[in-house]
Amino acid sequence: MSANMGAASPTTKRSGDVLRTSTNNASDGVGGSPTTKRNGDVLRTSTNNAPDGVGGSPTTTQTTTQLVVVGAGGHGRELADIVRAAAAVDLDAHELLGVVDDGAPDRPLLARMGLRFLGRLDAVIDRPVGLLLGVGDPDTRAALDRGTDFADVPSIMHPTATLGSESELGAGAVLAQGVHVTTNVRIGRHSHINVGSTVSHDCRVGAYVTVCPGVRLTGNVTVGDGVFIGASATVLPGVTIGTGAIIGAGAVVCTDVDEATTVRGVPARPVILL
Repeated sequence: MSANMGAASPTTKRSGDVLRTSTNNASDGVGGSPTTKRNGDVLRTSTNNAPDGVGGSPTTTQTTTQLVVVGAGGHGRELADIVRAAAAVDLDAHELLGVVDDGAPDRPLLARMGLRFLGRLDAVIDRPVGLLLGVGDPDTRAALDRGTDFADVPSIMHPTATLGSESELGAGAVLAQGVHVTTNVRIGRHSHINVGSTVSHDCRVGAYVTVCPGVRLTGNVTVGDGVFIGASATVLPGVTIGTGAIIGAGAVVCTDVDEATTVRGVPARPVILL
């Protein structure tokens, strides 16, 4: 298709170990789609406007990294599936080497899944790999992250997840199957957005946050570091959830939640310890 008839076809370029995919804008500026770029350990999506401000051109930048999942329990195995699903549709996606666990994992199950058990965490400390923290508890993820020093920690998206325009994923962030992140969203370091959840426009999600399956974060929600949001909870527009808070499964959060506070119910209210 000629340039004066619409958007041009995508081009792919490799510079060193970085894969870039771009689509040149049509001369009339019509067409285009969000742009995704990996800059260091942050995945960003933005839209490059055409000269008349309509539409834009997509560009994708990603560094291929060998990955190890820390944790061989259920959450870790889910993360391993996400990495392998991404690799199945993109040959330049990150390569999964295996899993590590300082406990006693189910090795027969790992073998049936085709996952290599690499031993304890210290077995990979000196290897040039990226670590995905396959642990559901926010405090444990934070402790693991602060206790290791790995330069390259990528963010990971399942192929069925979507990341809207002007949105960012921090290092180690995970979007699981069927997650939808819309426009102008920030998701912090090692935060996990689990299966079928939605993070809507202008949300700010801190570091080490766990969003369980089926959660709905509506527009302009702010979530502090280390928050745990239970399955199928809904947080209404404009609400702020303080650092370290816990939101019970199925809760509907209509008002702000203080730091280190547990709420549950519809509408969500603080849990009173007797």
